[in-house]
Amino acid sequence: NSNRNGTAIYARNGIMQMNGGSIHNNYGRNFAGVGVGYVALTITGGSIVNNQNVLGNTAESEHDLTGIDSTKITGGTFTQDVSAYLAPNTGLVYDEANGTYGTTEDLYEYNRKTYKTFAEVLAAIKAENKPGFINASTPVVKVLADHKIDKFLEIDVSLTLDLNGQTITRDDGTAIYVNKDGITVTIKGEGTVESKTREVLYVNAGTVKVENGTFKSHVADGHAVYVINNGKVEIYDIGTTIGSHTGPGT
Repeated sequence: NSNRNGTAIYARNGIMQMNGGSIHNNYGRNFAGVGVGYVALTITGGSIVNNQNVLGNTAESEHDLTGIDSTKITGGTFTQDVSAYLAPNTGLVYDEANGTYGTTEDLYEYNRKTYKTFAEVLAAIKAENKPGFINASTPVVKVLADHKIDKFLEIDVSLTLDLNGQTITRDDGTAIYVNKDGITVTIKGEGTVESKTREVLYVNAGTVKVENGTFKSHVADGHAVYVINNGKVEIYDIGTTIGSHTGPGT
């Protein structure tokens, strides 16, 4: 609390883990709650709030910590956005009421609620948009964390998929499958979707509008995007990467 001569906690050379407690109101020399030099830092709980910064010196900024991930966060509460330090399968959600960020094991966010699976999100969207119900806005689903999927994300309703800078990976098949006439799916958020063995985005029916992002197929003769039957894909951003092709186009 309120350390004016340095960080609240400073560690150098070794491994540091924070599992609980509170570091707050620190505006010290490095303007941070935790200062680390040549240290592998893991935060699994507790709170680092109301400091000018969460971290002071880190391996990414001033030091080279070859072979060790310098900072991994799997839990805790923070005033600042710490998404750059999140471990895989750990998401970050902003609490407007408290002005803080909290970690979550859920991977998707829709309408201010978080969900572990994409199927749960679709069920929630369909429950709220029953036949005869007029929704003025398209549902927006935000990806909260880098993660792997063992089944493709099947989309059969109109929605916007915000990749939120995250990466979705499937090792053994297509990653996203769009299959419904008349729907429009927008993909944005500067994230990455990849498949190790098949097409990344398979569009059998409906329209997919790709605003930006990267879509990678790791198969030498595979397709990053495969469009068939009544499907259509539109690419809007020159920075969008589809396999070896860079948009825009259709």
